[in-house]
Amino acid sequence: MSNQINPVFGDMEMIDFSDENDKITENTIILDERSEKCEKKNNKVLKYGLKLILHALIHISMLSLLETLFFFYYAAPTEKDFLLEQLDSAIVSFDMHEDKLRGEFLYKYLTENYYGSYIDNYYTGLKTDAMDSKRVNDNINNELYNSALFFVYICSGTTVVYYGMYQYIYRKKHFIFKIVFEHLFLIMFIGLYELWFFKNIVINYKFMSEDELVYYIFSCYWDSVRNHYPELVNFEKNVSITCNSV
Repeated sequence: MSNQINPVFGDMEMIDFSDENDKITENTIILDERSEKCEKKNNKVLKYGLKLILHALIHISMLSLLETLFFFYYAAPTEKDFLLEQLDSAIVSFDMHEDKLRGEFLYKYLTENYYGSYIDNYYTGLKTDAMDSKRVNDNINNELYNSALFFVYICSGTTVVYYGMYQYIYRKKHFIFKIVFEHLFLIMFIGLYELWFFKNIVINYKFMSEDELVYYIFSCYWDSVRNHYPELVNFEKNVSITCNSV
């Protein structure tokens, strides 16, 4: 009986599981390495995104301060002076026809028989209204200035808090000095470009010529007076004057 069984067991081979274990271990190491690489890549992308947001906040904070100071302390006063100069030019260029007017009977009658009538009260009323309007405008402009500064404060405060959180996570030494210097450098050149653009393009851009301005003022004034005195329409023969620009 034993002679019959031994050949059967003799033909069986012993299975070696050591190779399989090695393969499983190797695959596990590969998966761990891939997972680690993927995690590092995700962390790198996250860090880049957070750093990009920090750059944007610093840039907006500096740019908002630059725009506020540039507009309220340079652009707005310069535009006002430019508008007044254009109005002065329009008034000076308007032909008063004084040589012909002085010979008219109506002119002589008005100047010789005014009987102590003066324009002082009318002028004083205009000046008082102008000063009141200026105070109202100044209050509005001050509110706009404060609103602009409030945005600067909010944006700057948000930047400081965000930078504190960023440093708490990544703890990069002297990082803020480098990034602030970079943005100061950029803002300086942006400011120089805006100044050049405003002085050479915006100020020299002609929204209206002096003749267009005179035409517009006369048309609107005549249209307003005619609405109160409809009989003045008799002075319009082949035209119908309305308040509009060319």
